Amino acid sequence: MIPGFEDSVVFAGIGVVLLAGVVRGFTGFGFSAICVALLSFFVDPALIVPVILMMEVAASAWLMPNTWRDADYKWLMWMMIGLVLGTPVGVWMLSYLPAETTKLVLYGLLLVLGLAGYAQNRGILPKFVAPVFVVGILFGVGNGLAGIAGLVAAVFMISSTMKDETMRASMIVLFFFADLYALFVGSGFGLIERSQFVLLAVFLVPLVISISVGSWGFSRFGAGNYKNIALGLILIIATLGIFQVLF
Repeated sequence: MIPGFEDSVVFAGIGVVLLAGVVRGFTGFGFSAICVALLSFFVDPALIVPVILMMEVAASAWLMPNTWRDADYKWLMWMMIGLVLGTPVGVWMLSYLPAETTKLVLYGLLLVLGLAGYAQNRGILPKFVAPVFVVGILFGVGNGLAGIAGLVAAVFMISSTMKDETMRASMIVLFFFADLYALFVGSGFGLIERSQFVLLAVFLVPLVISISVGSWGFSRFGAGNYKNIALGLILIIATLGIFQVLF
């Protein structure tokens, strides 16, 4: 028994981590969004978010040795500048604003952006590439909320001319530093407790296994299919997030 967490929550968490880890290993993002959307049915997001952030750091550390050479570091520099400015805003929102209303608005926005990205890839809408600095600030806000950060970055990245391998590698490197920063900021808001480290230890083995499976899947099936799979994931998570908030 982990203080503050029922056994049913722990077992449900292991299942969610296995699912989200495969997605994270394949796409380089989506872990936090899936975990928050599904585990929010069982536990207050403010309790689980720090654990998810710590798992994100572990996942990126596990994936980075094989991906860091493919990352676009110019893009990452501008994203990190925006991240530094936006993350405290997101953490403040998580701590003080009505969480359900805030998440509903953000998931709705992501659903619209995801549909727009799909229309762009199909040639229905013209391509629009937002300034990386602006995307970085939005990413920072989402990183502080810890449920939609990867989706914010991915939905704009898909509209770029990056290669699939570069997109995935850039996301992995970005999350490593972004989640470390979010944990640092979050500790200042009193969101991190001792019991959360115990829960992290329970989740680490399922996390490593599942992201390894997802990474293998990308090496076999990812090239050429990444954008379509990533867009589909964005739309599914945004819809799931809206459903979770409403029902």
